[in-house]
Amino acid sequence: MTQTPEALWTAQQVAAFLQLSLSWVRHATAEGRLPCHRIGHNVRYEPEAVRAWVARSRQAPGRILSLPLRTPPEGSRG
Repeated sequence: MTQTPEALWTAQQVAAFLQLSLSWVRHATAEGRLPCHRIGHNVRYEPEAVRAWVARSRQAPGRILSLPLRTPPEGSRG
């Protein structure tokens, strides 16, 4: 049995999925960072391609570094 493909997303739907602003989605699309399809003057996004883009874009967890404590200058109250 073949599955019906999921409907294409609009920029608004991508913004909601990513929990980012519509302007961010449009900017990333214009820069070619987000995978999309241009249909005439319209831009649409394949949900699976957006999900795969998110998975590829995930960064490794950052490390929290301890900063040395600052010692107050001599003669100051602290």
